Formats: sequence, C-alpha cells, structure tokens
Amino acid sequence: MEDEIWFPKSNLFSKLNSSEKKQLIRLGKKYTIQKDQYVFQAHNPGKSIYLLVGGHAKVFHVSATGKEVILWFCLPGEVFGLAECLSGDQRKVYAQACSDTTVIAIPENEFNTFIASDAKIAKEVIELLSNRLRILSKTLLSVSTDDAESKVTHIINRLSSCYGILNDNELKIDFCITHQEIADMIGASRQTVTSTISRFKKQGLLFVDNHKIHLNLPLWKKHRGKNDEKYSIKYIA
Repeated sequence: MEDEIWFPKSNLFSKLNSSEKKQLIRLGKKYTIQKDQYVFQAHNPGKSIYLLVGGHAKVFHVSATGKEVILWFCLPGEVFGLAECLSGDQRKVYAQACSDTTVIAIPENEFNTFIASDAKIAKEVIELLSNRLRILSKTLLSVSTDDAESKVTHIINRLSSCYGILNDNELKIDFCITHQEIADMIGASRQTVTSTISRFKKQGLLFVDNHKIHLNLPLWKKHRGKNDEKYSIKYIA
C-alpha cells in the first residue's frame, strides 16, 4: 500500500497531518473496479467506506419506476459510503464506476475506531454528512419547483463549485459529464438538457469540450442571478 495519496482541499480529511493520512490509508485495501461495475449496491451491508484514488464514480438511487437519479459524483481523493458505516444499516444507494476506477476500502470497524480517536475528525464527518443532506435537499427543491433552464443552471453551479478550475474569466468543470448524466441529476430528459445547453452555448454562456463544461464566468454570473446561493466546496466531497 502506497503511503502517499492525493487529498484535495475539498476532502473530508484535508485537516489531517501527513502521519494521520498515512495511518488512514494503511487501514484499507486498494483495488480496481472496471467501468460500469458497482462499488456497492443498495441493500448490501455497509461494511466499508471508500476513498477514491483514480477514475470517477457516481452515487445514485433508483426510483420505484426504475429511473436512475444521480445524487453526486466522486472524484480522486473523495470519500463515499460513510452513512451506512456509521449507522450499521444496509446501503440505501448504489455506487458505480464511470471509468476504470481505483478505490481504497476501509473496513467499518477500523474507520469508526479511527474517527473515535480524534474529536476533530468526528466533527468533520458530522459536518460532511449534514452538508451533503442540505445540498441534496436544495437540489430536490430545484427539481420539484424550477423550470428546465433553472434546473440545469442549478446543477452546473453545484458542479462548478465542486470541480471548477478558474483560469482568468473561464471556469472549467474538470471532469467529463454527459447530457444524460445531467438529466439523471435533475429528473429531466436528455433531450431537454441538450436543448437547454445548446441555448446556453448560443448565448455565449458556456462551451463543451470533450464532455467538459467551460463557463464564460462574467456572463454566467449574470445568468445565474444574484439570489443563487453558492455552494461550499468543502462539503461536496
């Protein structure tokens, strides 16, 4: 097991020192999951938390009608699978690799012992889970009440706060996302998302290169409106 791994600033463990990070990594087992395979599925026992090392994965729920609803994406350095480890319940959601993905699986008992040893870390876990709930609640409200353009704007704002890289007046959402994946995040059809993004392109708000969205930041700020709440990067991971 390698001792060094990338922990981004948005990650739960950003406040750990080098020794604590190495200790955490050594608790787990590293393995690779091929694209489209599951990291875990709903109704599985929640026996591990996962640290994503390479690739990216999506966490989603399946509705009663069989429709996939994406809750969030996980990129390198991010942690997922926390809730059931802390509660001891079965998984409520699915986690699936969107590309060939490498994770470190940390056993539930080892992780719980680790966070119990430091009140600072325990507090970070609580803050992470509560803020994920807050953000998902806001997304649900948007999905329930907004028109298509507002829903797409909301999700782009959320993704840009998580994964945005600023370069002068341009902000790139630094991972590949398809129109279908955006649709699955907002409860819309792929055609609706495609037509909305095409309209944004014509307005000069953004362009897409290799499935990565690039925002014209001055125009996008005007578009999103003064009342659109900014997301905290710290708590999306």
